Amino acid sequence: MEEIKKWLTCDLDQLSIPTLSDDFHLHFTKIMATFHKCASRDLKKIQDRQRLDPKQRVNPSSVGIATRQCLKKAISSCQTSSMLVIKFIRLRIRAAIALLPYFPNLKIVHLVRDPRGILNSQKKVGLLNTKDNNPVTELCSNLEEDLTYTKLLMKTDPNRVMLLQYEDIAEDPFKTTERLYNFANADFSSSVKTFITKMTSSSTDSCNFCTQRKNSSATAAKWRSQIKFQQSSSYTCHAKTVWTFLGICL
Repeated sequence: MEEIKKWLTCDLDQLSIPTLSDDFHLHFTKIMATFHKCASRDLKKIQDRQRLDPKQRVNPSSVGIATRQCLKKAISSCQTSSMLVIKFIRLRIRAAIALLPYFPNLKIVHLVRDPRGILNSQKKVGLLNTKDNNPVTELCSNLEEDLTYTKLLMKTDPNRVMLLQYEDIAEDPFKTTERLYNFANADFSSSVKTFITKMTSSSTDSCNFCTQRKNSSATAAKWRSQIKFQQSSSYTCHAKTVWTFLGICL
């Protein structure tokens, strides 16, 4: 939780080294990609220290001058941004709600997807863990809990949370994105519309972890033809429970 607060306050120099040096930022976060490219020589030293002491902080004695200067640029970029948007893959909604008292302007967008689509995607990229537990039960249990918290917040403070379905974005990206931008009090500009077209109706699909697709609607429904009937039956039993929260019939 403290790491998230540092991101939201642009205190990047207080982040733990594992967070700061994660290669994910190099490919998917513009601000930190700039940092990675600028401080490439020192990053190996940071990662070596990470292995020795995972809780070590970035300070003048732990990294070189080049890295500290590069980090200042990232901090400045963060501080001068009119809006900060942070995407979390597995952050639980109850944890996100716990941040609201600390940040009066913070808004939560809860993105949900049909569990069958999630499980099929996890299997495709090798992230579906079936050794220690039942991934179907665990995923749907987490979704149910998250939806419970979200729907409660929608009643008590509706201006601070938005429940968004992945399938809606895939089927009608312009209308859904406009609704999202209105919620965030952001300008749904022509450049945004151009970006949406590029992402949802591209000439080619990008990597498995990327978002650029030739046909977003077809991508969202791809699980229907890729999972086996036995899997589909099992997934559906749990999916029905989850989507009951949204008033959707399967």
